Amino acid sequence: MKEKEVLARKLRDEIARLESRKNELSPVIERQKAVSDGIKKLSTLLESLTAINFQLKTAHERKERAKTIKAELIDLENEIVSLIPLTEKQIALGQVQQELNSKIAVLKSSIAQTKKNMKLAGTHGICPILNGVKCPQ
Repeated sequence: MKEKEVLARKLRDEIARLESRKNELSPVIERQKAVSDGIKKLSTLLESLTAINFQLKTAHERKERAKTIKAELIDLENEIVSLIPLTEKQIALGQVQQELNSKIAVLKSSIAQTKKNMKLAGTHGICPILNGVKCPQ
């Protein structure tokens, strides 16, 4: 029986020691849980900040791209403005070329008629230079 009493006392002492240890560790466990919750919140916040940073980076890249496109557009508009007088000049030159081609066609026709008249001059008495006029004989 004495052994049982000693064993019971040891068990009571062990239980008391374990309860004391449990009471000592309880605030530490609570702090550990609070720290773990804080870490989870910070981790979520970090993920959100990372996503926001990515969106900011993308927006900045798009803004830079828009600036580049706008500058290119301004350059193209300036080139178009500088080409307008050249196209007008080209149109005017085209009209002059048409007029010259018409005059050349008239001259070629006149030369052909004169050559034809020169052939006929000897046989019909027609003046080779003045169309339809008879040369004095």
